[in-house]
Amino acid sequence: FVIRGMEGLKPPTSCLGYPRLRQEWDQTEGSCLEVGADDPLVGRVTLQEGLWMVIVTMGVAGMRDTIMNNQDLEWYSLHFFCFWGVVSASITYSCRFNDDDLFHKGLWGLFLIGMVGQVTYLDKDLTGFAASTGFLYLIIGLAYLRLVICLPRTRLFCTVMMAQCFVGAALFAVLVWLSVDVSHGRSPAQERTLLWIHIFLEPATVAVFCGCTPTRPSRQKHDVPVSIHYIVARFEGVFMMMIVCSFLFPIGLAGSLFTTSASAAWAILSANLYSLLLKFVIFDTNDEDGGVDVHPVRVSRIRAVIFVHIVPPLLLLGIAVTGVGFVAAANDLDPAWTRQLLCGGPALTCGVLTMVKVLHGTTDDRVQRSQVAASLLSTLAQVLIWLAALPTAASCGAVAGVMAGLLLLLVGSQAWFNNGMLPRPWRWRRPRLHDEGAVLALMSVRHSDPSARRLSAPGAHPYLESGREPVVVNTQEHFFTVLLAVCVFKLNLDVRSTHDVEQYFLRFFCFYYILLGGIRYAGRFSRDDGSHKLIWSLYEFGLLLMLEGLGGPKGGEAQWSLYLLAAGGLFGLIAVGFSIRAAFWIPRARKFGGASAAIHLACSWLLLAAGISGEGVREAEWTVLLLCVAGDISKSVAAVSGYVDWDVPICIEYVLSRFNGLVMEVLGVAVIVPNAIYPGSYQYSKLVFAGDVVAALLAIVLKLGFFDVEPVDAECHAVRRSQFAAVLFLHLNPFTLFGMCGSGAGIPLLLDAAGRFGESAETRFAQQVVCTASFVTWASLTATKLLHKPISSPPIHRAKTIIQGVGAAACLAPLVVPVFSDFTTLVYIVVINALIVVGQLVLPTAQPGRWGTMSRLRRTHSAETTRDDTSAVSEFAVGVGMMSLPAEPQDARVSDPWTARSAPGDDRSPRKRRHSSGFIGF
Repeated sequence: FVIRGMEGLKPPTSCLGYPRLRQEWDQTEGSCLEVGADDPLVGRVTLQEGLWMVIVTMGVAGMRDTIMNNQDLEWYSLHFFCFWGVVSASITYSCRFNDDDLFHKGLWGLFLIGMVGQVTYLDKDLTGFAASTGFLYLIIGLAYLRLVICLPRTRLFCTVMMAQCFVGAALFAVLVWLSVDVSHGRSPAQERTLLWIHIFLEPATVAVFCGCTPTRPSRQKHDVPVSIHYIVARFEGVFMMMIVCSFLFPIGLAGSLFTTSASAAWAILSANLYSLLLKFVIFDTNDEDGGVDVHPVRVSRIRAVIFVHIVPPLLLLGIAVTGVGFVAAANDLDPAWTRQLLCGGPALTCGVLTMVKVLHGTTDDRVQRSQVAASLLSTLAQVLIWLAALPTAASCGAVAGVMAGLLLLLVGSQAWFNNGMLPRPWRWRRPRLHDEGAVLALMSVRHSDPSARRLSAPGAHPYLESGREPVVVNTQEHFFTVLLAVCVFKLNLDVRSTHDVEQYFLRFFCFYYILLGGIRYAGRFSRDDGSHKLIWSLYEFGLLLMLEGLGGPKGGEAQWSLYLLAAGGLFGLIAVGFSIRAAFWIPRARKFGGASAAIHLACSWLLLAAGISGEGVREAEWTVLLLCVAGDISKSVAAVSGYVDWDVPICIEYVLSRFNGLVMEVLGVAVIVPNAIYPGSYQYSKLVFAGDVVAALLAIVLKLGFFDVEPVDAECHAVRRSQFAAVLFLHLNPFTLFGMCGSGAGIPLLLDAAGRFGESAETRFAQQVVCTASFVTWASLTATKLLHKPISSPPIHRAKTIIQGVGAAACLAPLVVPVFSDFTTLVYIVVINALIVVGQLVLPTAQPGRWGTMSRLRRTHSAETTRDDTSAVSEFAVGVGMMSLPAEPQDARVSDPWTARSAPGDDRSPRKRRHSSGFIGF
């Protein structure tokens, strides 16, 4: 169904897009094609899918309060699988058929609304929770029905999957019926029986399909190839989010306990250590050269089934239960029950990780056996501790410390059992530039032609013969991004109670510039080794202490404030661990590193002094903000003036990827989840329900406004136009994010007032926050759009800018015309946001003959030439823009970070190794 040479073009008769496979049948086993050659999404996880992971894991974390009250682990597990069932169904669909067209944007938008319904009614109302879950199954089933009609060769597979989704929808429809009509004998036993049946629905579906395709020829005929890179990235994303939401999110909000109770502080620190070590065990202890060839999905069918359909839910459940145990220990709940969770959860987690080690193939059997033995011994030790007398005799803090210690031993053993040496990512190395040749070339400009704006092709420089290494967002950096979203969540809670907008503004930008310091370093210097793992771990620990300090006396502004001391320490870590260390080992980076270190050391000194004395806190925070801005401007002026040796080339795609990821994480944690308010708790429940729906629509509109009406090509981005445009973009981005966070802070106040006092309720502070936040968001996006190079015709680009500017001004109307109630203010803001986005999306149709075709061709070209929105094409620029190197020729690029490294004896080029797909979904 795909015409060769026109893979990216949709048939002209379909405005929604035509269904197609992510991977064709003839590009599976034995193929030596570029990874993602015909994949419409190039193996990547879309932004919508990343947003669901935030909502799902936050929903699972939201069950924590209920289980700590009722101590009902069965209830917790059954509801966990309600979340996982629909997510697994979406992954099964997405890894084969997902696309970037209008149909899938609508499908995933409805999916987002259904997941918000799950979170809203989770532990409050079974009727709403079951209806939301059934709705999610229903829309995935309808998507499969579309495939059954349009793609005949996939009909057996899609029919079986469609049946699973429709049966799941029917199960939850029965649950809704039982919970609504009490006369039909509703009872907890009947509800739990249906939920237990639901747990075995997915394994039964897999068994049915395997029974229908028992032989290899039948699998090749009826199974549908999958993208292994997509599956790996998707599972890694959900594992990371579960670690953050089960550990860092709850302990980060326990600042009052951390500063007043020694036992709670010990439990919180143990939880932080455990979560960091668990991240290392899952992501950073493998050094396998086989790549996707030794992945369980490629080794055998049975291993693929176990890895895809059994490992993820059990591992996620073990992580979630362990997180509940640590939080219960911090809150000093029932010791016996808490100790059982602290032992049982880690035992389940390590047991599943042992299974994962066994499922993987290997190029060195001895190393694999050693690692499996170490993981198995750790699991047995945790089981023995669970069954022995320690859980009944020791304190919860002692058990938490023992579990963290066992995981530390496991990390050490897994890292060491690698032919007697540490894996490459764990070896201690000096800091080095991502692209040293770019530095040499750019420095030569100062002496040859200071006014030059573009340099010669990279291949012409003698120092670039070895190529450039791909710059990807590693797991620890994803860790920080989600942790910053949790910090924003805490700031929103504080501003709703204190109404102190100045404090909210200063603390938001303090967190942001600390994160930006890490982003700027990681975009310039290689940071995936043992030394940087230590520095990034200290960095994460400092962010956690800042978060804990927000709950201290006087809101973190008292003498010896933990928040201020931790913030000062982090600025010092950025100065010493990043800038000074890089300047010491890399002579060409000394001016850049020295200037950055001076700014960060000054910020550190100001915050430490304010934290120790408890005086002049606001003045110190304002000074730090001004120093950060002035430092960026001064370095940019130096680079533009020809002093390019004061800067170091930065990977543009990496920076943009971090910014985009931060927006999605904050949108989920700080905007969507807090606005999922249960209507049954209010007198005017219908208004609250309508407000929940409207808030979910606002999230969808904001996502479209951020990512679907902005340029996606780095060549059109502001960071590629000029140094000043890049600097302006860099400082407009936090205001865009700040406006979105302000919406997340104000909307719950509007909904709360409407639910308590009705449609006439009027809360002036909440209206001011929401309207001003929307104005800031769209005003900064308008200024940002002016910085971008037009990707359509210039008149359309200017028209889009005018629409955004007028819409931003219109957001202030409720503040000028005092006739808006809280509920009408919310509806008005959502309508204005929707009109802004719809106007920009519809505007390009003014040139249908040229713009529509060009956009499709651009999409096709992007699918053929880009890798993953979490990885970086080799584009580096001085500062963040003007002195930039053009992209490498296509045949000189590294095709994919997963396949860039050759196995021993493999003489194939990275672009010609085996494709990452196969008939191994079941």
